Amino acid sequence: MQALPRVSFIQAFKNVMIKYAKFSGRSRRSEFWYFKLLLFILYFLIAITQAFDNNKYIIEYVENNSTDTNVTNNLTEISNITDEIEEVKKNDPANIFAIISAIIGIIFFIPNLTVTVRRLHDVGRTGWYVLIPIIPIIGYLILLYFCVCDSEEQANQYGPSPKYVLPKESFLNLYPQQYPTEELDNANERFPQQKYGPIQMNDLPQ
Repeated sequence: MQALPRVSFIQAFKNVMIKYAKFSGRSRRSEFWYFKLLLFILYFLIAITQAFDNNKYIIEYVENNSTDTNVTNNLTEISNITDEIEEVKKNDPANIFAIISAIIGIIFFIPNLTVTVRRLHDVGRTGWYVLIPIIPIIGYLILLYFCVCDSEEQANQYGPSPKYVLPKESFLNLYPQQYPTEELDNANERFPQQKYGPIQMNDLPQ
């Protein structure tokens, strides 16, 4: 069995969004973790932007309202201002950062759930393990372990492996009529399964 090339960041995002609400099937590690990386980047950018916004507010407030040149007093005042900002945001339903975070959460909630279920399927686990984080700490560690495991090479009850396929020579020898050798040779395809679909070892004639 050979491993197909790792999916790219963009392709991983496309795959997840195409299978937006699909719980069946399997997802390989690269697809799962690239999508998780995308979510991390989005929330990180929001957090950074919010931090810059807070700092700008603090600087403007101190420059306009503080007449005390004592550094310690100014730092105390900044701390009080920061507390005021947080209190205002808690009571401000129009907080733009909270709105953006909520929109991202809503848009990606379902695909994030389905790709996690398919990742569990890829290692031969039931998708119900997605609920295991309700067990504090231990549950998250168990789910993390399953998500970092490699794909099962063989097809399992959830479908064929999205990663492991037969070498080209074995593929052509087993299916010379269904898949024209000339076409594959001319295309110089290393993995014909990318065009015709993956063939698993337990699909072979006995």
